Amino acid sequence: MNDSSINIKKINLLLSLFIILLIGIISYFFYHLFSSYLVNFISLITPFVIGGAIAYLCNPICDFLERKTLLPRGLLSIIIITSIILILFLIVFSIVPILINEASSFKSSVPRLIASSKSLIDSIANGNNKQIDVIFDNIQKYLTQTTEAFDSGQIITKFGSFLLGTINGLTGFIMNLVFVVMTAIYVMTDYHVFSKQFKEVLPKKYSSDILLLLNEYNKIIRIYIRGLLISAMFVALFSALGFKVLNLEYAILLGVFCGIFNVIPYIGPYLGALPAIIVGLGQDPKLVIGIIIVVLVVQQIDGNILTPKVQGKGLNLHPLSILITIAIFGNLFGIIGMVLSIPVLAMLKTTFVFIKNKMQNAALTN
Repeated sequence: MNDSSINIKKINLLLSLFIILLIGIISYFFYHLFSSYLVNFISLITPFVIGGAIAYLCNPICDFLERKTLLPRGLLSIIIITSIILILFLIVFSIVPILINEASSFKSSVPRLIASSKSLIDSIANGNNKQIDVIFDNIQKYLTQTTEAFDSGQIITKFGSFLLGTINGLTGFIMNLVFVVMTAIYVMTDYHVFSKQFKEVLPKKYSSDILLLLNEYNKIIRIYIRGLLISAMFVALFSALGFKVLNLEYAILLGVFCGIFNVIPYIGPYLGALPAIIVGLGQDPKLVIGIIIVVLVVQQIDGNILTPKVQGKGLNLHPLSILITIAIFGNLFGIIGMVLSIPVLAMLKTTFVFIKNKMQNAALTN
């Protein structure tokens, strides 16, 4: 590799980082200047956005079934959405009660587990490390806040409030749920009609370029979401199985923690493993080695076998740009921002490369 190609790569990386930083600064000021209006607007459109997203994700299934069964597209849309609702109800009424029971028990055990772990670490440090109390107090706060999401009697309310909560109370929840379902059915039924109409309103001069970019965005989103869901389910399932084999308390709940936090790039697996390590220290310090082995094996299989298989070549992003994007989006939008930061970065990079190539081609033709 010659010096010029190395310099071009460095310049591209610096430009990407500059664009990320600039977008982060603009987003920060925009968010704080218009936060109240933005929150109301987001609350208003959330059910329709969720319905549209469900239709977008399920459209390939609908296309496949339409080709194979020759059933009307509207009927297929109703069948798909109904199936999703039934699956969600099945999960809620079969798995969620187990998680709630384990979470309630785990929450009451947090002070005991923290005290046991603190005592063990303190004895190893011979009482010389004054930061131990501060560290474990923060860990206890983190575990308590995390398990509150699964607390009995609050999980459905919190989930509904987070996902659909634009109107308080059960009536508002049901209304928003109806909006989500109806939007998903109508959009999926007329998905190709909407696509055709969208293409017709594009300026003819730029329509081919816009459609090429949108096609690339579509690939990025589908690759990312598919990889995210499969990876999270794999990590949750096999972490829970590994913890069960070790006879670790709250194995299912701790496996779910690992799966949920796995959606956060880079730092997520460590955050997800922390509750399991704390429980292991409190139950039997010898278990910690087994827990670490389980987490490492699951992560190695996920990172080196499963994810490359699901995502192919992946999104091809520089690790430094990913970390900076996660930090910016995490500070602005919390955990959701951290999860969405990767596809946003990939789309920004795709746009930047596309524009650069167009400019280079225009320069060559001139």
